[in-house]
Amino acid sequence: MHAMWQCPAARDVWTGSIRVVQKWSSAEDNFLVLWEKFMDKLSEKELELVAVLMRLLWLRRNSFIFEKKFKDPNSVVCTTRAVIEDFQEARTHEVKITSAANMGSGSQRWIKPIQGFIKANWDASTNTRNLGLGIVLRDEVGEVLACACFKKPPVSDSSLAETMALWQAVELSHELGFNRVILEGDA
Repeated sequence: MHAMWQCPAARDVWTGSIRVVQKWSSAEDNFLVLWEKFMDKLSEKELELVAVLMRLLWLRRNSFIFEKKFKDPNSVVCTTRAVIEDFQEARTHEVKITSAANMGSGSQRWIKPIQGFIKANWDASTNTRNLGLGIVLRDEVGEVLACACFKKPPVSDSSLAETMALWQAVELSHELGFNRVILEGDA
């Protein structure tokens, strides 16, 4: 709570971000109470910004403690906005791809997991220079819960590439605390 809200260095970042939040008291020491306040007072877009900003504040703290690297408040705010824009662009792009795929004949459609489960889809792509891994986690209504991509050194075997993508999907699911997961790939 201290690193994301109460710390003077964190307060500097909040001052440069969301106007509504700038004047709020930093005395709150219960995360759930603070989050409820955010939910009551902020729009959905502002909540997304708060969530990303909190994550980047935590990463900033770790970078300072473990790597002795300091990131100024403006760079954290700019990075937060860039992450949000990238996420929104990816969601828009995903909708266009899904719509285009559904129009083609014989195309595969994403099938929802049963209630109470999430579905982790993964894929791998490789060439002589890179191995790209992509993962998307969705709930039973199709909402994207998380997504990730990784760039790794190339591998010569496509089965190994797909296995590495599967492993990353398992690790991401575990890291986020999902334990009722259906894993689905195309290999």
